Amino acid sequence: MKKYLFIINPITRGGNKTHRYVEYVKEHSGLDITLYTTQCAGDAEEKASLSADEGFSHVISVGGDGTLNEILNGLMKIDPDQRPVLGTIPAGGGNDFGRMIGIPREPAIAFDMILRDHVTEVDVCRVNDRYFINNLGAGFDAKASWMAEKARPMQGMLRYLAGIFLAFMSYKGYEMDVEADGERFTEKYLLAAIGNGSTTGGGIPMTPNADLRDGLLDVCLVRHISIFRALFLLPKVFSGKHIEHPVVREFRCRQLHLFAPDGIPIYYDGELPLPEKWNDMLIEVVRDPIRVVTGETP
Repeated sequence: MKKYLFIINPITRGGNKTHRYVEYVKEHSGLDITLYTTQCAGDAEEKASLSADEGFSHVISVGGDGTLNEILNGLMKIDPDQRPVLGTIPAGGGNDFGRMIGIPREPAIAFDMILRDHVTEVDVCRVNDRYFINNLGAGFDAKASWMAEKARPMQGMLRYLAGIFLAFMSYKGYEMDVEADGERFTEKYLLAAIGNGSTTGGGIPMTPNADLRDGLLDVCLVRHISIFRALFLLPKVFSGKHIEHPVVREFRCRQLHLFAPDGIPIYYDGELPLPEKWNDMLIEVVRDPIRVVTGETP
């Protein structure tokens, strides 16, 4: 019998609306549903890590990509044979992962798709000891994400655009030593975008050719260029055409080692991990995909 745990982040934009809808369904459907509202950072991860012991077959994230990332990290602590299925009802600002697997923001439609239980295995990635499921950015785009936090209450791509504008106010490049599946190169880069999925920032295709199920990381390295050339390149990012530019190196690999001697900001799945600058990152696809409820084949 299916037993659902909905982990709800109440401070996301659509969290309360979705919470009310799921409560209504719980009262009138007869389904085995438990609602859990997070109280603080890390709460979703802790609750998800206990879900198998508590007998849940499905753990559903109600929040943004950051909430989903916490739940992912909790579920990855569970043995694969016992691990519940991961689902999401997108209720945050960006919702990139939900968009890629065909789950819409509208709670009623998303909930119906959860009940249809179309399950697909999706790759999981790891940076050092933390898991992510969509993307990781290092350098300028990560700095833009940090700056976007200062642009609340704007949401989605609008907030990310504000972050980009603020990041240009202190424009710089980053020395990076990059090793990808044994191939090594060192240069000054504006950013490194590593995608399991194709979009970030509410739909921006930083790694437009990424596939959630191919077992590979899609990597986009942008060499450091003048601020004027960067401003010229920026519009191409919104259509994914930036990967055709000569200052961009695009490739796929299974494992990537990034070393930034002076430190570099990063983000993954909507999370802004401390410290604000990282030096040494081992990024890889783990040999342990996770089962995810999808609206359509990703």
